[in-house]
Amino acid sequence: MKKRYTTLLALAMAASLLLTACGGSTSARNTDASETQTAGTSETGTTDGANANTDTNANTDTDTDTNTDSGTVQVTGADAAADESGYEFSDRDLDPSYDEVTATVTLTDGATAVSGTGVTVSGDDLTITAAGIYILTGTLTDGSITVAAGEEDKVQLVLSGVSVTNSDGPALYVASGDKVFLTLADGTDNSLTDGSGYTATDDGTELDGAVFSCSDLTVNGSGSLTVHGNNKHGVVSKDDLVITGGTITVTAQNVALSGKDCVKLANAALTLTAGTDGIRSDNNEDADRGYVYIHSGTVTIVSGSDGIQAVTDLYVAGGTINVEASDDGLHSDGTVTVTGGTLTISCGDDGIHADALLTIDGGTLAITAAEGLEATVVTINDGDITINASDDGINAAQKSSAYTPLVEINGGNITIVMGAGDTDGIDSNGNIVINGGTVTVSGSSSFDYVGTGAINGGTVIVNGQQVTTLSNQMMGGMMGGQPGGNMGQGGMGGQPGGNIGGGSPGGMGGRP
Repeated sequence: MKKRYTTLLALAMAASLLLTACGGSTSARNTDASETQTAGTSETGTTDGANANTDTNANTDTDTDTNTDSGTVQVTGADAAADESGYEFSDRDLDPSYDEVTATVTLTDGATAVSGTGVTVSGDDLTITAAGIYILTGTLTDGSITVAAGEEDKVQLVLSGVSVTNSDGPALYVASGDKVFLTLADGTDNSLTDGSGYTATDDGTELDGAVFSCSDLTVNGSGSLTVHGNNKHGVVSKDDLVITGGTITVTAQNVALSGKDCVKLANAALTLTAGTDGIRSDNNEDADRGYVYIHSGTVTIVSGSDGIQAVTDLYVAGGTINVEASDDGLHSDGTVTVTGGTLTISCGDDGIHADALLTIDGGTLAITAAEGLEATVVTINDGDITINASDDGINAAQKSSAYTPLVEINGGNITIVMGAGDTDGIDSNGNIVINGGTVTVSGSSSFDYVGTGAINGGTVIVNGQQVTTLSNQMMGGMMGGQPGGNMGQGGMGGQPGGNIGGGSPGGMGGRP
């Protein structure tokens, strides 16, 4: 059954006088200042009218919906000390409750039934055209759900045992609206699946996810959702993608979760299997967008490229994160900050990579990778960090021209185990400065720096022995070799991991 998205939406648009498909984002760095609540206390969905939100924002929100948004706040309470990110969640992001229901929809092949207003049905294609709260149940084996509401409308879709498969487009498509809340009803299992090999467009926008939204999209509640992105992506938002609850499993040919402006996670349990990136935010046109923020929850990723990728900032304040990635575990073209959480990363390239600044202020990190931590500037202030690296454990390389390469360690417990060959425990194209903490390095070459290396405090242990100065291995283990011989034995001579001509007694031949 071929879906005619443009025709279907034109009818909906005429009814509600809207919109351009996936127009430019107008959202700010943090949540729209029309919503408020902390991120630590997500509630299960209710129908008791407990939501007493009122609209206090004079700038944007004028909805008359009974479940309007109000204000923004940062994370507070027990999490505040660990999270100074400035990123926020809204009241309605975190509270899945609802009271007045606009319509109840029972999805059935060829016989979908609607009780209420704001919904049109054409065959097995359902379209929601107005702000409100919609409760959906049932199954469509080849159909779709489309939201085509007004540009200031907020729509809450409560999935209560829904299974929708669309062979030639997204199972859920948000064409327009200010914001859509996808609430997973407590105790229910839901699934959204697209087909493979289709091409679906709307006004020049390629609809390439099983869930595809041109507006801000929030997933909350305590039920479960399974998404199969058989064509390309799993869940796509061209604005913000926020997930604050539920048990969510996404399998995608390409990206599992994509939020162009941002991806923000709290409280949910996510299992992501992706052909390319597990989580991606890729707005490179706005310095305040293109970020990923993880406040809490459980995130498990198996990906064919990066586990998590951001253009500007990648911030981890807490949660349990497990990543298996073919490329980088966590990657940002800008900065990465870790202030808490438990991260277990196994990947083919960098465990955590930032082009500019990588800062670790806390958390427990276990990394198995080619290189453990890489950025132009790597700063470690606290945390328990274990790195098993086949190349460098920590590497400060000139990835950004705005900074001079530096590794600075001010605290924490850091254990680095390197593989054989041209490897360094800590490698900097600039300086290495250790002011505190405990650093334990095992391997043939412990430190390699171009500028200066200094131990001003803390404890540094190299191959079981405490040291008080940083020996500079320069070329790592490459030019070293086993002791002895002439030019034909042991490479260019020297002890393993030594300088050119290193060893005892030295010279190009080393020790006989």
